[in-house]
Amino acid sequence: MRLSADYHGHDDETVMQKLADAVRANDHDAVYAIAKCLVDGESSSRMAVPQLMSVEEIAMRFNLCTRSIWRLVDAGELPQPIHVGHARRWYAVDVENYLRKLTEKRDGIQRRRRG
Repeated sequence: MRLSADYHGHDDETVMQKLADAVRANDHDAVYAIAKCLVDGESSSRMAVPQLMSVEEIAMRFNLCTRSIWRLVDAGELPQPIHVGHARRWYAVDVENYLRKLTEKRDGIQRRRRG
């Protein structure tokens, strides 16, 4: 069965192996990402494991201290982190979504002031 014409050098067997590995590892995010790429016909380069960020990385990105990041989490503004072993990490996409929502909120306020 041919999955896609373009996998940037990855044959069907390699793609299926990636999917099988993700299923065996019980990595739901990776399984979903691979399945989505297969359905959408995207390249396997998009099948990467989701990017994770530490509290220190988020603090640097926001130019805040780590305690301020934890306050945002406690207030429910940022999602709770996932646990990777003893470490706590956030999906980078969740952090980007939070920033996007802040930007949309700011832009909405600016439009109301002008209008």
